[in-house]
Amino acid sequence: YLTAYRGVFLKAGGVFVILMGLNLIGILPAGAMARQWTPLRGIRPGNSPGSFFLGAAFAFGWTPCIGPILASILTLAATAGTALSGGLLLAVYSLGLALPFLFLCLAFDRIHGLQALLRNYSRASLVISGLLLVVLGALMFFDKLQVLSAYLLF
Repeated sequence: YLTAYRGVFLKAGGVFVILMGLNLIGILPAGAMARQWTPLRGIRPGNSPGSFFLGAAFAFGWTPCIGPILASILTLAATAGTALSGGLLLAVYSLGLALPFLFLCLAFDRIHGLQALLRNYSRASLVISGLLLVVLGALMFFDKLQVLSAYLLF
């Protein structure tokens, strides 16, 4: 039943992905979606419950940053041809999200100045990610995702 409306879903998903890309670039502010709430400000990570709540607060704080990209990947996965290709997209996204964190965990004590380096390039990273989302959204809108797969074949 949903395949009959695939074109409509691709166009709507493409517009949504473009809007999320423009949000990351800073052209289209998200307003209410970018609000922050920090109810656990006083909790210290000295014990297991404190670490859990601090991690949960970090996850909530990161939602505005990761939300546009995750929403775009979920949209792509939902409009993928099969469950296997959608699952593969989500698996690669999860791997790409996890590997930098694992690297930081292993190398953080050994690399001095890493935070300053990451802070210097955070804006550029957001702009590049936003531009990639705009291109991806345009490919979705015009039903040209196969062009992307042609370039990704080795």
